[in-house]
Amino acid sequence: MYGVGGTRTGMSWYYAAGDPVSPIGPGVATQDAWWFRGPAYRALAPPAGEVTALPAGGSITLEIACHIAWTSFGWSTTVPGSINDACPGGTSGPYHSGDPNAYTLDPTLLSGCALAIANVDDISLTTMDNLVIFSVQPNCVQTKQTSFDIPAMMPACTGAKCICGWFWLANTGNANFYMTAFDCNVTNVSPLATAIAAPSDPIYCPANSTSCTPTAGAKRPLYAYNSPTNCAWTGPGELFNSNRPGYHSSWSFSNGAQNDIFVAPVVAAAIAATPLLVGDTREQQLSSRISAMAASRLSVIADRRSSAAQYAKTKTLVAVKARRTLAFSPSPVATAPAAAQCTAGPSCPGAMLEQFQDSSMLDKVFERQEWSAKAADGQ
Repeated sequence: MYGVGGTRTGMSWYYAAGDPVSPIGPGVATQDAWWFRGPAYRALAPPAGEVTALPAGGSITLEIACHIAWTSFGWSTTVPGSINDACPGGTSGPYHSGDPNAYTLDPTLLSGCALAIANVDDISLTTMDNLVIFSVQPNCVQTKQTSFDIPAMMPACTGAKCICGWFWLANTGNANFYMTAFDCNVTNVSPLATAIAAPSDPIYCPANSTSCTPTAGAKRPLYAYNSPTNCAWTGPGELFNSNRPGYHSSWSFSNGAQNDIFVAPVVAAAIAATPLLVGDTREQQLSSRISAMAASRLSVIADRRSSAAQYAKTKTLVAVKARRTLAFSPSPVATAPAAAQCTAGPSCPGAMLEQFQDSSMLDKVFERQEWSAKAADGQ
């Protein structure tokens, strides 16, 4: 993680950039002063090669603790799963939930924590407009070892790595805000993955409200208690205020992998928008759909790849696979009596093509990226 480059002397730990466990703020007046804990923390990068792998469709387990001593990197490691293993002692409340002076936790007051990612390989390039929450852990902070689910369609980092961040806001006690950076890289990437969409601000919208709609799609982290902020907290008092910003449904976040953060696949949109003219044969209908699908898929690939040669190989692949898919005898489609297009009904070509759109034939057109080289070589 960024900001950890200190040295240990006996039972003390000196951090060159400052204590990474201390909350950021509240009341820090400028974004530069609090963004990923400030300039000194951002300047202290992790050792070369220390990059956290994010397996798309899998999960990762991070250690979250009040002091490095309690972690597997420290000298007084707590037993995973033991009482308050993240913050042992009699006053864990400020870092968890419940009464700040209590020993036990109140799970109903956990505010959740989250991971965000920016598709840049330099922390100085991260902004509020490219950092997107991709995983939410509702039971946080509760245990030292905390797992986060990774969306199955996470795209690869376009550079050597991405910049990730861990975010947490205290639900009780002082207005604590945490934003800790680390280098990351997405693995096990699907060939059908699309880019992460531009984020919007989450809003407070409790489940029983009829006057708001939770923010959908890609969302920014909650930047609370400092300036500027995207989630002004106006609730009364500090303790036990359920309106306080947190990573849960009342603030527009679902639990687990955030599977709605990606740019909508243009393949499906183009196929759905392709006119289905009544009277066309089945082959003509499928040909129109596959042409739209191929053009759309190629645009996605072109956006992702800078190599013209690789693009040409993929184009060849699409053409070859489309021709193979259409190798069947045409059969006429019934004509509707008074409509130029047909969108519903048992004899409507739209019904047949909707079934085709959802069938495995689409997968046969676009299976895996390794086919591209074979298709280009005539195999």
